[in-house]
Formats: sequence, C-alpha cells, structure tokens
Amino acid sequence: MKISALVTGFLVLSMPAFAAAVAPADAKSHMGESITVEGVVAGIHAAPNGMIRLDLGGHYPDNRFEALIFPAHAAAFDRIDGYIGSLVQISGTIELYRGKPEITLTNAGQIQVITAAHNQKLAS
Repeated sequence: MKISALVTGFLVLSMPAFAAAVAPADAKSHMGESITVEGVVAGIHAAPNGMIRLDLGGHYPDNRFEALIFPAHAAAFDRIDGYIGSLVQISGTIELYRGKPEITLTNAGQIQVITAAHNQKLAS
C-alpha cells in the first residue's frame, strides 16, 4: 500500500505542469515568457522571401498575435494551409515585433490543432 502511494506520488510530481493557454489579445502581457497562445488561425501569409505568418485574433494588419515561420524551418510545416480557420495552440517564447506579440515557430510540435477548420468560424 505504501509503495503504490509512493509510486503514484512520484508519477504526479514528475509530470510536467502545463499552464493554461492565453488568448491572442492577452499575449502582449506575457512578453519574454514561454507560454501557449490559443486562437483561431484567421489567415496565413507567405512573403516573397519565404517567411510565413499565421494571424490569430483577427486578420492582418488588425490581428492581435502572429506566429512566424522562417524559410529555414518551413519544410517542417507541411500542412500549413490546413490551419486556416482551425482553433490551434501555439507554444513558444513571446517576442514583440513592431508592437505586435509573436512566437517564432521552428518545429511542428509548437502548433497543435484543437479543433479542425470545418468546425470553426473565422475570426473577424
């Protein structure tokens, strides 16, 4: 009995603690923190230089948050168009660029689809 309680306690303590996800509008108040932002992908934009931007919390330029993918990491995101209209969680460190909070994505593990696009209404 004592051993199973000890093992259970150890397992609970060794599990990572996940903080609740924040909304795109609240990301700016978490500058420099490693957090998860949850929102609907309203748009995806690819620049001529290969940079990809995902808009959350509205459409660019009125979006409240964006996730950036530099060209060197774009191959890791093979289903990028499938994110439009989906509720996603994006994890990483919040940085500020031109007054807008953003997370730079370097691997596909940083974005998780919570609800696929066919069930979501696009953010306006």
